[in-house]
Amino acid sequence: MTATARHPRSTRASRQPPLDSFTSQTRHIAARKRFIMTSRFFEKLEKKEVAYGAFTILNQPEVAEVMGSMGLDFVLMDMMMGSLDWRGAAAITNAADKFDITPFVRLPSFPWVGTGKNTDYHMPAEVLRAQTIGAQGVVVSLETPEQVAAALAPIGNDHRRVHLPSYEFSAHGSGREAASSTHAAPTDEPSLLIPLIESPLALDTLDDILAVDGLKAIFLGMGDLSVILGHANDFAHPELTEFARTTIERANKHGVSVLINVHGREGIAEIAAAAKLYADIGAAGVFVPYDTQILIRFYRDLLATIGQNA
Repeated sequence: MTATARHPRSTRASRQPPLDSFTSQTRHIAARKRFIMTSRFFEKLEKKEVAYGAFTILNQPEVAEVMGSMGLDFVLMDMMMGSLDWRGAAAITNAADKFDITPFVRLPSFPWVGTGKNTDYHMPAEVLRAQTIGAQGVVVSLETPEQVAAALAPIGNDHRRVHLPSYEFSAHGSGREAASSTHAAPTDEPSLLIPLIESPLALDTLDDILAVDGLKAIFLGMGDLSVILGHANDFAHPELTEFARTTIERANKHGVSVLINVHGREGIAEIAAAAKLYADIGAAGVFVPYDTQILIRFYRDLLATIGQNA
């Protein structure tokens, strides 16, 4: 988990990764094309290396810059909890671009009520909207294969980043404009729908969810899952680890990557050990503690130490 400090990009065209990869989608669409956004998460995914990232609850562009500069691979903006709106999410996405950290956004959803038979057709529109501001991963709590299939529909839609010349030329320009444009087309930018599995019905239908055509990743929400599985907040319980391991195996058989969050650990050593455990059992992405957790724990421990020394 060694992180290397990152600095803002100064030149982009000088990098020459292979063209037959996820990397090519963002760095070199073609030799003369200007890529839209880099994608460190997708680079790790392609190399089969574990990606590390975190939620931001503070939802400020500067937080994404700090996370990116310290070497985290992705940042998840939370529109489910807190005050973040679309304008703020767009600003964080732009900040993430400067430090090569892949921007994810979590959309509001509450799967713990109802029967799960309803399909919210407003959700696909929100997934598309997240892509229009540059989010490359869209996380949302879903619990049936029908809901997942509906939310997947906008992934790859060419209405992404509609404010850029790349969209104007590819969607509305002449063939000559599109051919001569130095901007990558919006559809060249990688994107993922990442269903958040955290409800009883989602567990019951998980095999069907994993079989949905086009699904590439899921996120195991270990907080709620610990309750559902009968070990509330006992995140080190062997049965939770075994559940995560077997779920990763099931997902991988469908070509689906699994992201998982380190929950309820205290101290650097304990957090790092949990992250390594998840990496060792095959997680493609690991969420480490989010920004406010870091601040709370640091100031709590600092003030306690100052009080002891007073």
